[in-house]
Amino acid sequence: MGEQSDLDLRLFRVWMKATDAVFENIRKDIESHKINNVNFMILELLYSKGPHPIQKISEVLSIPSGSITYVVDKLEKKGLLERQPHPNDRRASNVILYN
Repeated sequence: MGEQSDLDLRLFRVWMKATDAVFENIRKDIESHKINNVNFMILELLYSKGPHPIQKISEVLSIPSGSITYVVDKLEKKGLLERQPHPNDRRASNVILYN
């Protein structure tokens, strides 16, 4: 390998270590709030995109339909989100961040 390849490899290793450190800090911060990655992804989706039906959250985040209701129930019990009647469909409800 040439000098440029050695430099590229060193730069890549430094970049990977920095990325690992950032992700570790993010993981610790999420855990400090007593939630996990899936919980965080749901809360972030609702924060950035607004209310969503449970089925849509399941589709967007690739969470199995059998699990999403359980996860939403847990977040609702923690007071982090709530269900609200869907304005156009009486059978459905939207999940929103708790105010």
